[in-house]
Amino acid sequence: MPAPIVALVGLPNVGKSTLFNRLVRKSMATVRDTPGVTRDRRIAAAQWDERRFLVADTGGLTFASKDDLARQVQAQAEMAISEADVIVLVVDAVAGLTPFDREIALRLRQTEKPVLVAANKIDGPTMENAAAEFHALALGVPLPLSARNGYGFDQFLETLLAAVPEPAGPAGETTPIEVPRVSVVGRPNVGKSTLLNTLLGRDRFVTSPLPGTTRDAVSEEAVLDGRAFVFVDTAGVRRRGRIERGIEKFSIIQTMRAIEESDVVLLLVDVSEGLTEQDLNLAGAVAEAGRGVIVLLNKWDLLPRENREDPRFLDPIRHRLRFLSYAPIRTISAAERRGLRPIPAEILKVMESYSRRVSTPKLNRVIEQAVARHPPPRSARGAVKVKYAVQTRVRPPSFVLFTNRPGEVPVSYRRFLEHALREAFGFEGTPLRLAFRASDKERRGGGSSSRGRRARPAPGEKAAKSAPAGRAGGKGKRR
Repeated sequence: MPAPIVALVGLPNVGKSTLFNRLVRKSMATVRDTPGVTRDRRIAAAQWDERRFLVADTGGLTFASKDDLARQVQAQAEMAISEADVIVLVVDAVAGLTPFDREIALRLRQTEKPVLVAANKIDGPTMENAAAEFHALALGVPLPLSARNGYGFDQFLETLLAAVPEPAGPAGETTPIEVPRVSVVGRPNVGKSTLLNTLLGRDRFVTSPLPGTTRDAVSEEAVLDGRAFVFVDTAGVRRRGRIERGIEKFSIIQTMRAIEESDVVLLLVDVSEGLTEQDLNLAGAVAEAGRGVIVLLNKWDLLPRENREDPRFLDPIRHRLRFLSYAPIRTISAAERRGLRPIPAEILKVMESYSRRVSTPKLNRVIEQAVARHPPPRSARGAVKVKYAVQTRVRPPSFVLFTNRPGEVPVSYRRFLEHALREAFGFEGTPLRLAFRASDKERRGGGSSSRGRRARPAPGEKAAKSAPAGRAGGKGKRR
């Protein structure tokens, strides 16, 4: 049985996101004193006293506003209420009881679900009397607390855990099924939320023609074509000089964190505006993070027909993205639902490449054939010999090649060997990491290469990952 869900609802700026962060023990939701910061429904796991449940943070309910964005925020809150097992109505005890609190309480009483009233912003015992007027909501005894400093949180948590139902079904450990985590990133207003809503077949994420609608990195589990995925919608990233301090800056940090935590990134580009410098910056961030990637050129339907039918139209884009030459490039129209059907299969294909492990005999056979076909360029101090190779990790696939002169393998030859690996094993959509280290003979000081020299890291790999030659490899001699 899925974990029970606790939904946090209430007016804007009453402290729902602060309480959400305290419950899940992470700073996941954007928190500011400005009303209306939260828009999408964010769900995360919480565990207290060996009890596991999900917490849903929602946007503030605004009954006076009738614009489309406010209606979508309210629809997301209604969805959270309908899916919840327990509802927490968060109110501002300092501001006092409002007619809108009464309106929300009336709606919640109709659900016939357990409802707790969290009288927030009570920072100490001298303020507890402020919670008394919320008895008028007829939802039980209000629980005074401060989500910010933790006052009253223990009592609130004890009451909440008593209301959360125990998961049904047999006890015991279950083997988790690996689910790809897929983040959608791009500049503002390129269609990230629209793409995800279309893929999911429902309006899960708030959309608007206005840039900057999405502020948090919001995840959602989904099953497409019989396979489970976790999709993450992220805030659009503008050029560094245009980023405003506060909400936007924190949103960008969340987007970068989402990239780091992903298995596969869908890099969305508004092809009607062309490939911009900011698109290239984001592509560089994905490459640096070493994540699987698919480039989606959205709004393809907005291009003139002659461009869409020109087989060479994408050549300049491929050229500018040549540092992501391994990434598939697909043309789509999220709004028109065109070109989306193959995306789940593409994600799984990239995920398989990203997680692929090659046996050592097969790996060395390919390397030996490549070296025989095209030996390494001779250095000023003698011949460079590639002795053998091992795969050290996956996600992304990473290889160590042992040689007599690790610091003298040119970049062009690294690229040649990477190309040989891709020809032999595919690796579509995933970066490869190649590092060169001294072979056994050189480590013991028997070779002609410089001793104790650090191996130069592969392009895109941080120098800290390159171990000193005196420590690399095993103790015995490899043949």
